[in-house]
Amino acid sequence: MKLRRLTDAQINAIADKAWAKASNHLDVAHAVYAAVLEHHGRTSATGRKLPSHLRERADAVLALIAKRHGLTVEAVVNHARSKDAVPLAEAAWCLRQTGMSFPEVALAIERRNHTTAMTACRKVEARFAAAPLLRWELIGVVREVIGERAEAAIG
Repeated sequence: MKLRRLTDAQINAIADKAWAKASNHLDVAHAVYAAVLEHHGRTSATGRKLPSHLRERADAVLALIAKRHGLTVEAVVNHARSKDAVPLAEAAWCLRQTGMSFPEVALAIERRNHTTAMTACRKVEARFAAAPLLRWELIGVVREVIGERAEAAIG
């Protein structure tokens, strides 16, 4: 397969469009880089898709976690860009408990790398020591999504 290169004019157009939404140079650089990768069919968070049954499960978990924290689903997914990424980490942990692999969890929470999901799950596990009831609250989310078989799987 022969790849067509982006011209300077096309890259400038992508950068100009990014400036309309961005607040700094780093955001513009990220937008251009993501557009180039997507153009060439390289790995990007938007290029890969979860199977529909897993997407439905992920949407349900994200909706319940968003409701639990008084946020929108978009805010939960984008909230991880800040230092307090608790809602997204909780969603990742819940998705993992439903039987999803780390790469599938990463796709579900719109992250490129599965290690992001691994780190999020570790952070939630560490919070269980300080807040033992948190585990049961999150198991309740998992039960609501996949039903009573969650008790046997998590148990």
